[in-house]
Amino acid sequence: ALMRRYSDFIALLPATYENFTSSLLEDGEAYSGLAARHLASHPESTAAYLSKNGVKHVLIAGLNALNTAELSIIQSVREGWTLKAVAQRAGFSERHLRDRFEQQTGISLRDYRSNYQFHTAISLMRDDTRSLSEIAELSGFNSQSVFTRFIRRMADRTPRELYRQVREGRYEPS
Repeated sequence: ALMRRYSDFIALLPATYENFTSSLLEDGEAYSGLAARHLASHPESTAAYLSKNGVKHVLIAGLNALNTAELSIIQSVREGWTLKAVAQRAGFSERHLRDRFEQQTGISLRDYRSNYQFHTAISLMRDDTRSLSEIAELSGFNSQSVFTRFIRRMADRTPRELYRQVREGRYEPS
């Protein structure tokens, strides 16, 4: 009887965890790794999540250095930090963080940040109240020319073309 109860308990854990994490994310109280993974896998919701909850409202529990790095990468876009500053915040050298991050996630730190910035820009382009210069700044670019080169590299079009296509519902990032 004890083994059956234990087995029933174990079977309930995935659904319980899913419900728990969903409620944490909905309330803006996710621990850093969960918030970072959610924002990385659902980049279209990033702008809404951060504007609703802000980075400072993320409850930090079950913290490890890589989770700190994930959250710091997201925050670095908003704060203009370099990857060296992200590494320092996570307690690593930049090289060690790059190596460890790629080993754990399968994606380079620079690609992770670029993907985050690109999807943030796409998400912001859907908002009718934002100008391209605002979108560039909120996506982590201090220069319109750097933003233009970045969008050309990521989407093979100018920011204005991408902006128009996103607004018209004719562009979805892959």
